[in-house]
Amino acid sequence: MITSTESKVTCVFCGKERTIEHIRDDGMDWLGHHRGGNGKSWTEDPGCTCAFAELEKKKAAIKPMCYNCLYMKSGCCENKKQLNAISRMFDVGASVHIKAPRAFCENWRLNRQIFDRLFKGEDHVISSDFVSVELKRRGFEK
Repeated sequence: MITSTESKVTCVFCGKERTIEHIRDDGMDWLGHHRGGNGKSWTEDPGCTCAFAELEKKKAAIKPMCYNCLYMKSGCCENKKQLNAISRMFDVGASVHIKAPRAFCENWRLNRQIFDRLFKGEDHVISSDFVSVELKRRGFEK
């Protein structure tokens, strides 16, 4: 027999409340006979309709490359591990110019400041990360 229960869920992005349905099938019919097959359970959640929930559904992938690396500054790599590896072969200074920024190395780390362009607000500065701006706005320092 199929049973259904409902529960309320709040969207973590916009705060809207929506109803989701938990469905359980025990593998029996209404007379109590086994219908062949084990019981199943699943959840039906249509999801929120806000912009961030839609973005989450699409699961956009970020390609790892020097352009979005934490260690790239003004077209140069400033990663200490990478510089040490290169300096064994060549004499380098504090940074190395990147010739192919569409590629990436094993020391790649995502620069989270690239997401600042997704957020809007008059007090939001692209050069600062979102958390720092929000903490300053609320009167806290990071």
